Amino acid sequence: MESGRFGRLKYWLLSLMVRLGRLRRVEMNKAELDAMLKPHLPLHFSISIPNGKGRINVIEATTSLPGDDQIQTALLCEFKVDVLGNPLYQAHLLITLCASPTFDKPQGMLRAKNIRLLQTHLVKDNYAAVKDAREVFTKLLPGPLSSMVNLGIDLSISSAMSMLENSLYGDLSQYLKLYINGSKQRILDYHKGQIEQQLLAYLEQHKPEYKLDNALLDERLFAEYGQQVRAEKQVLAFLF
Repeated sequence: MESGRFGRLKYWLLSLMVRLGRLRRVEMNKAELDAMLKPHLPLHFSISIPNGKGRINVIEATTSLPGDDQIQTALLCEFKVDVLGNPLYQAHLLITLCASPTFDKPQGMLRAKNIRLLQTHLVKDNYAAVKDAREVFTKLLPGPLSSMVNLGIDLSISSAMSMLENSLYGDLSQYLKLYINGSKQRILDYHKGQIEQQLLAYLEQHKPEYKLDNALLDERLFAEYGQQVRAEKQVLAFLF
């Protein structure tokens, strides 16, 4: 907020306009809403992988305001899978969420309620890659068979799977079947339910909220006199 006598005078005049009913609302556009989200990125959470690790990194968030008190947020995510130290898969995902804004006046907080996941898409770009699982199978095979592969002696992936299915690595062998034909979409489809569940669980634990800043004139004004926040077409409206 502007400091000194001028800032106090401006705030007093705006307060008077609110009390007289001359100022009934202020608006925030999409660009301003995106800027509010940026400091909270990136977000990270893990995905369960047999004998490996999966990681989701949310790197960008872009909002849209279609109206009907809804804010849609498109999350650009990096999805990576490593098995036994070998990177097998990476892709960009676009996950779209929908929520309604709400104003907690006693706490001076803006919050999101009724968060729903609308869709999860694979982004078809140059970042997406599926690696050959042969190196992972080689690590799991008994010594003599592993040497055969390293020497270039032909051993099909299906043969390697058959040898591993009844071993301690049976679950991993089943998982690696996803990588046989190199389908990026097939791998995403396998993990999609868990990714969406983990994201919603993360948002439930780390509830999206914003504390109004008394150092900013319009936010201090709304914290004191505001009644409701509503998502309208193209704008987020703060109503006095």
